[in-house]
Amino acid sequence: MQRMRWHLKVPAAAMVLLAACGGTENRCVGVHATIATSYSTAPGCTSPVGVCTAGNVTSETLQGTTWFSASTTQPGPPPGLDFYTGDLVITTADGTVTLHDYGVLNSSSGLYFEVQEVTSGTGAQAGKTGMLVSQGTATSTGFKGTLSGSFCELH
Repeated sequence: MQRMRWHLKVPAAAMVLLAACGGTENRCVGVHATIATSYSTAPGCTSPVGVCTAGNVTSETLQGTTWFSASTTQPGPPPGLDFYTGDLVITTADGTVTLHDYGVLNSSSGLYFEVQEVTSGTGAQAGKTGMLVSQGTATSTGFKGTLSGSFCELH
């Protein structure tokens, strides 16, 4: 039994040492932004469910225009909750970042909550990873809310 404990401690100690030495270091930037969008029927809306939005995101670390295209929508088991997926593209002055979006909208209150995972980027946004959370309210013309989380670069 003593020998088995030693074999477990060595890999754990090596992992702690690698983390302390910066074996795979991430450089991350926190995002705390506001987002405001409007429904769009522009020719670029290729959503299979007919839902697209265009808007703006504004913060110190993330600023640009947005384009969202819903991929799926499905009513939830509780009445009034709608689940959806889609892709959000944020275009900044130095590139684009694409996030895959998983969300829920309460059609009674208008409140929404989303989890967004970075899937790709271009320019200065290429190679980024990260997750964002968005929450806010649906309006008669679109959505208003916040984005928070982080974008990271692997080094």
